[in-house]
Formats: sequence, C-alpha cells, structure tokens
Amino acid sequence: MSCSLALRTILARLLFGSAVALCYWRVFVMVTDPPLHLSWPIVLGAALILVEMCVALYRGKEDWKWFSPAVFLYLASTIPSVWLLEMTLHRERVQLRENATSQHQETIRVGELSLEVNGEDWVRALEQVIFLTLILGRWVMPRSALSRDQLSELLLVYVTAGADILELFSLLDEDNIKYKEIYIYPILGLFTLGMVQFPIMFTSFHDKPLPKLIKNNSVSPVEDPNAKSTNRLNNNCCGCCTKEVIGIFMTLLMQDGPFLALRLYFMIQERIFHNLMVFFVGKNFVVIVLQIYRLVSIACYDDDDDNEDDQKNTVKDNDSDADVTVLQA
Repeated sequence: MSCSLALRTILARLLFGSAVALCYWRVFVMVTDPPLHLSWPIVLGAALILVEMCVALYRGKEDWKWFSPAVFLYLASTIPSVWLLEMTLHRERVQLRENATSQHQETIRVGELSLEVNGEDWVRALEQVIFLTLILGRWVMPRSALSRDQLSELLLVYVTAGADILELFSLLDEDNIKYKEIYIYPILGLFTLGMVQFPIMFTSFHDKPLPKLIKNNSVSPVEDPNAKSTNRLNNNCCGCCTKEVIGIFMTLLMQDGPFLALRLYFMIQERIFHNLMVFFVGKNFVVIVLQIYRLVSIACYDDDDDNEDDQKNTVKDNDSDADVTVLQA
C-alpha cells in the first residue's frame, strides 16, 4: 500500500471515530440509564471501526466497489446514539410540559463570545455533524473502483439525501408531534432506513459508460457484435435487474416513497402546513415521478436506442466500403 493510500485510509477512520466519540459523550451526559440493547452497538461499532482500519491497512488494497464496511460500521455506531438522544429528549419534553418548566440552558464561552444552548440544540447539531463527517470521510477515503466523476456524483447524492433526512427531525418541533411518543418511532425508523443506503454505492454507477475518444481520431475501433450483449450481462446483478435499476428501487423504497407517505400523513392527520413541509412533499413526489420515468426509459427505450446505433454504424460501414471501392477503381 502506498503512503498516500494508507494516510487516506487512516484519516477517514479517524474522522469517523471522532464523530462516534462525540456521540458517546452526549449519550453519557444526557442519558442517565441507557438501555443495554442500544448501548452495546455503540461500543461494538467503535471497536470494529478500529479492526476494519487494521484489516484495510493489512490488505493493502482499496475499499470494495459496491459496499463500504467503514461507512456501515460508522452508521452502526452513530444511529443508536441518535435513538437514545431523541428518546431522552422526548421524555424531557413531556416532563417539562407536565411541570410547566423550561428546559435547562448551558452556556458555552469561546473567548468573549457566549452561547446558550439546551439539550435539543446539542442533539440537532450532533445529527448535522454525523452527516458532515460521513460526507468528508467518504471524500477522504480511497476511491476504490470509483472514478473522480463517480465519486463527486456519489457525494452530491449524499448531500441531497442528507438534507431530506435531516428535515425529518424538524417535524419534532411541531406541537402536534413532539409530545406524542407514537410519532417518534416512525420518524426515527425512517431516519434509520434512509441511512442504510449510504454504505451501498449502486447510485454512483451508470450502466452505459461514457464513450472514450480514439487517439488522433484517425482509426475507428472494430466493434464486436457480441460486445453489447456481454456488457449487458456484466451490468446485470441478478440476471434481470441492472445496477441502475437497483439504485432507482433503493431510492424509491428507502427514502422518497416512505418519506412522502409520512409527510402526507402528518399534513392530512395533524394539519401541518408550512413552506418547508410543502416543499419537501413536492420534492419527494417529483423525484418519484422522475425515477418511474427513468425506469420506463430503461425498460422500453434502451433496446430501441441500441438498434438505432447499430443501424447508424451499419450505414457508416457501408459508406466507408463504398468510398474505398471508388478509390480503388
């Protein structure tokens, strides 16, 4: 393993470990008696991040192409912390409403600057730090089989998905939701479901690679008639679905579909209407429509496009043969 590759491997895991340590700190400060079934994944995940880093350094190779173990272990360590902190905040809100008291404020001083924050501010900031660390860590990690273009596309997917997922927690600021425990579990459940897609990198690959220019544009390559069928088989993951189709279904079933259903339920059942809610409902609906259109395009029009390309190539070959015949004559 080269020095740069080892440095990037270690730096990414250090970023993940720092965010996990920050989660531990807030859990130990806010949660007096954390349940065992949510506490052990935090400790186990942190230990496995260290083990995974040692294994990656020992292998001397880049990460896997379709799955990132480091990102998976990072999320397995941080998601239980978010559950513990959000459930603790919910119990505190209910107690404060029953006692008619205000939430305790902490004062943070940095030089002459003083800032008053409460437990809810800490948790919201921590959730944002988790996403920012995920994006930075994935950027620093070795690219593996990803090209720079694919990595930038993957990071943009992370940013847009993260903004949509983080907006779920703004629902807990609504009076009709934040005092009802029955609503906390669906929000945290969809948060977990949306986070599960981050270790999987199907969305960063296209089935059709960009064409490469031939040097000096002087010689045209001879295409194998079986090349397209071979590429299709290589792009198939289970014989019937391509990587692109699997990525679309992941987006529909793990994020935009459930998020749209939950937001529509709150709008209809709890009468929650504001600009941000309407915007994200429209965003989820438009994304679902576009993804369905993309599925139809892949299913119905790819073969037609390939046939058109074959016809164009055949016409070009015939024209070139005719030109050669004329020159020889």
